[in-house]
Amino acid sequence: MKNSILYFEKGNFRIIGNVNFLLPDLAEVQMISPCEGFTLQGVPNQSNEPDESKFVKTLLEQAYDLCKIIQSQKEQIASDFRILLETLEKFNNKKVEDYHRNREELMKIFMKNHFSTFTDSFNGNTSEEIFRFLSHYFIKNGKCADLDIRTRFTENAQPPIFSELEADLKEYMEKNEYQRIELLAEQILTRTKGKYDWFLQQEFLDITNLGL
Repeated sequence: MKNSILYFEKGNFRIIGNVNFLLPDLAEVQMISPCEGFTLQGVPNQSNEPDESKFVKTLLEQAYDLCKIIQSQKEQIASDFRILLETLEKFNNKKVEDYHRNREELMKIFMKNHFSTFTDSFNGNTSEEIFRFLSHYFIKNGKCADLDIRTRFTENAQPPIFSELEADLKEYMEKNEYQRIELLAEQILTRTKGKYDWFLQQEFLDITNLGL
């Protein structure tokens, strides 16, 4: 299951992620939908799931649960995380070991305040993954940006010209669900435009409005 797309139904929406085994005993999932970008790692032999596919599905569900908390508490989480970064900077004496220790202590408080209901059954690196994800988000979008991690489509996808609509639709519908999910994942991850973007948006139009 190295570097493959995983998806499953949850209620009336799909959870979609990219799965990669970095090492034989270390799996990583990256959320693609309904939220985007968050990664979570886990060690299969530390879980209660004997089957590899069940393990990565559970890991992806864990990642989704964390994203749901982030999105539902986005204003307070964004505010508290900015304060955390400012505190880290204030007490940064340029010693790496001190920085890591201060970050760890501040993240313990942050996790307790916002993720107290979350149970990590795979590893102890969840707080590190959250720190990395939120730090990257504000570096990419600006320190004062609104926190919104919902999945985005390629903007302004145009329908095929009328004379090609029937043929293109026939090609699209000949693809099975997994192939269409793969096309969707590629669009979201690469932000590149493709032949079937308009059809994907029609089929998965509500993907950013469900599940979060």
